[in-house]
Amino acid sequence: MSQFFLNSILKYDVFHFYFGNTLLPRYYDLPILKGINKKMVMHYGGSDIRQKSIAERKNKYTKVKVKDEKGIRHRISTVAKYIRTVIVGDYELYEYIQGYFKNVVIIRQAINIQDYKLAIPSLHKKVPLIIHAPSDKKFKGTEYILKAICKLKKDYNFHFKLINGINHEDAKKIYEEADIIVDQLFTGAHGVFSVEAMAMGKPVICHIREDLKNKYPKELPIISANPDTIYSVLKVLIEDAKLRHEIGKK
Repeated sequence: MSQFFLNSILKYDVFHFYFGNTLLPRYYDLPILKGINKKMVMHYGGSDIRQKSIAERKNKYTKVKVKDEKGIRHRISTVAKYIRTVIVGDYELYEYIQGYFKNVVIIRQAINIQDYKLAIPSLHKKVPLIIHAPSDKKFKGTEYILKAICKLKKDYNFHFKLINGINHEDAKKIYEEADIIVDQLFTGAHGVFSVEAMAMGKPVICHIREDLKNKYPKELPIISANPDTIYSVLKVLIEDAKLRHEIGKK
């Protein structure tokens, strides 16, 4: 048994676990913590609970990183034996743990906006810069984005940057230059990158499922797109500097 876990029992009253992980392998710590009345909460992040068989009922574009659905469900049900309250970032994730836990709390993806410089796209920029910064190219739909970019290059004048493998602070400086940011085309709900883009006043493209749109604020400025619509969505934004500026202001 890890020394850190033993020390934690003596030192802490509340245990906030993240991404389906706890302090000991196979959740051996959970019955111990419950037995000594420690308060526990699990914060799920996405791929730790996302299951294709559930996701594809409402989203034909869905992609998952983890294929072992039986293993995912086993881990969720094991956690549910000992933890009553879980946190997820949106209602897309809620569907995967619905019915397992007594309390499910939605806490949206959060950033410190003071760490981001507001840089709304110019009304007068004729050659816009499009940025895509995928954490996982297969999961974000990068293939379809690049196909749309190549097709658009035949008729429009714009710059495109694919950001990968640089530290976050350097990446943020590049994002500040963007006129259009593309997040992802598959999941059906936005992640942290979309929040960062909005904090900087950037028009951001991200696939939002139709049935989830009423779960977001009516004024949400994200432009939804999927593999079938990314070309036309980008085309409109490339053509219209005023639209880019107005969306950025929101």
